Amino acid sequence: MRETYVRTVSGLTMAAPRFVARVLGCLLVCAASGPIMAQATAPEADPLNHAYSVYVGGGIYVSENRSVFIFRIAPRIKILSEKDRKFGVRLRFNMTLGFYDFDPKDLIELEFPDRLGTFAFVPGVEFPVNIYDNWVLTPFFDVGPATDTEFQDVNVVVGAGFRSRADWHHSRFTFLLWNELIYAKNLQTKEYASEDYSLLRCDFETRGIARYRLAKQPFDFGLLLGTDWFFDTIIVNVPFDQPKEIGARYEVGFTTGPSEPWHQLKKMVKVPRLGLSYRFGQGTSSVRFLISARY
Repeated sequence: MRETYVRTVSGLTMAAPRFVARVLGCLLVCAASGPIMAQATAPEADPLNHAYSVYVGGGIYVSENRSVFIFRIAPRIKILSEKDRKFGVRLRFNMTLGFYDFDPKDLIELEFPDRLGTFAFVPGVEFPVNIYDNWVLTPFFDVGPATDTEFQDVNVVVGAGFRSRADWHHSRFTFLLWNELIYAKNLQTKEYASEDYSLLRCDFETRGIARYRLAKQPFDFGLLLGTDWFFDTIIVNVPFDQPKEIGARYEVGFTTGPSEPWHQLKKMVKVPRLGLSYRFGQGTSSVRFLISARY
């Protein structure tokens, strides 16, 4: 898969102490039995793999002499709550909108793109399962179309995997461990070969390093660390440099926001946590501005 970025905007968080080994071990066993990503060659006309934008995340991506701004949203609807039972059911509506030749200064000058370049709508179903009181494992399955309006290609994206959240509380600190295993396949309608995308991500966050109040609500700062492992190397197009092949990348940063879920607009909107992080690995680097609704 060809992935390119300068900086990305997407949800993110991280997490926990001693039990990390147990949770991570389970993830690695599942990962070892999962499909391996096949390295494939994308068509020359397709500088960015928009089909996987619902998994790679939103932001500003740069490839060769082009850039695209990807805006990502993924609202959920609870069909069956897992709060008072062993498992639940949720619908997740993964959607991205892409705008080619986007310049960050356009936002400062209040000039917005007037034509849609890429579009992906890959809805799915999630099944959160309460493994322990502090550990929720969420298998998921997604399927939906993605298209590029310039090249008139339509793709059917199929994705599956699971997400995991575990938390521990000690004194004034809260530790969280987030994990995500993804395997996605791009069923392209043109003759060139399809590509697979698979990733194991582990995020760790320590919250409560500093605390403050805003609008009478408790807020805090958190330190985050993260790692992405790709089951096969991916090609990253670095601006003004040669493409890089990477099998892993790392992340360090901070978050700040409500210590507990805080809703506004008649409880319809959850106030997100914000953050800033630095991503690096094997000759590549990027800065991410984080907007996360995960608690």
